[in-house]
Amino acid sequence: MKIFKASMIGLIVVFVIGVLATATMIIKQSMIDIVINDSISPIVQNVKYKSPAKAQTDLSWQSFGKISDPTIAAVMGELKKQFPDYEANLKKNLKNSELIDAIYESVESGMPVLCLIAAQDATKAGGAAAGSPAWGIHIGIVAEIDLPGDKIVIGDPYGHESAYSVRDFLKAARFESYENMELFLKFKFAFEIYCKNTIFALEKKPG
Repeated sequence: MKIFKASMIGLIVVFVIGVLATATMIIKQSMIDIVINDSISPIVQNVKYKSPAKAQTDLSWQSFGKISDPTIAAVMGELKKQFPDYEANLKKNLKNSELIDAIYESVESGMPVLCLIAAQDATKAGGAAAGSPAWGIHIGIVAEIDLPGDKIVIGDPYGHESAYSVRDFLKAARFESYENMELFLKFKFAFEIYCKNTIFALEKKPG
């Protein structure tokens, strides 16, 4: 009987600790959501970004085709394995302005940028309307950014391209456009298995 009571107390303690830890992470994520959603008006008006930038590199969309798991750990591991001559720099929970600046600088230097975005997969049915594309977490590849033209071109690892307005891109990068996000995914964001306003920038290793 004493062993049973001790086991029950242990389970209750573990449960309470788990609930408190989850609540703490969810509150932290809510605070991050507020901080990262800053205004990009100064960015758009800055002369630095007046010229469109387009990456010119031998790293094509197809180069990233094996990256099917969009979790941060999986992407970093796959980048290191596929591109040993490049350094993969993870930047997560960036402010909107920091995200746009980091993408522009990388693309202007000729290097595409990988980002996490909410996107709809036309091959999977779901959502409120029967047969409508299902929302998911995807890897996007930014190779073109034109702030004066209000356009950011996103490719996927399979060679498809989509043009986003800056506003829509930021909504996708913050996952605000993800309709009815599943609870388990919200927990994964809270525990930073996924992160918002996140990019993976590749830089050529010296030598």
